[in-house]
Amino acid sequence: MERLTFASLAHLPTAVLFVIDPTGLSGEKSTVAAQLNVRKALKERFPRRPWLDVVSKGDLIDQVHHLPAPLDTHTPITSRFPPAKVPESVRAQLPPGYLPVSVKSGQNVEALRGEIDRMLIDLAAILQQRAREEQAHAAAAAAGAANAVAGDGVDAPTR
Repeated sequence: MERLTFASLAHLPTAVLFVIDPTGLSGEKSTVAAQLNVRKALKERFPRRPWLDVVSKGDLIDQVHHLPAPLDTHTPITSRFPPAKVPESVRAQLPPGYLPVSVKSGQNVEALRGEIDRMLIDLAAILQQRAREEQAHAAAAAAGAANAVAGDGVDAPTR
């Protein structure tokens, strides 16, 4: 997955919405440390991209620590194992300025939409600037070629 991400960022005009799962429960390859290593590599390689760090499960970041309820087969598993608080040691590793979002509680969902809109506007401005630069470069190249053909300083043989 990281290869596809790097290839997309290298070859496509993109903004980055980097989502971090602070619970570390997304599998051994998605530990918080592994996620932050990928983020660091992307940020170093593409420092000028519009960027937003989002922390999913934002409702868990400041939640009080819960211990799992005793095993009871009549209670749904989500009730028996309420989510644990994200430890302070993990919170300290999160990048500054992150946006905590919770789909479950609705926390910052509208703010996320607003940030995505802002990033798309920034990206559109970057693409427009790039197009203007390419047009100016093409016009300069065409003018240079026309000047070379019209009068390159060498007299054409007369017949």
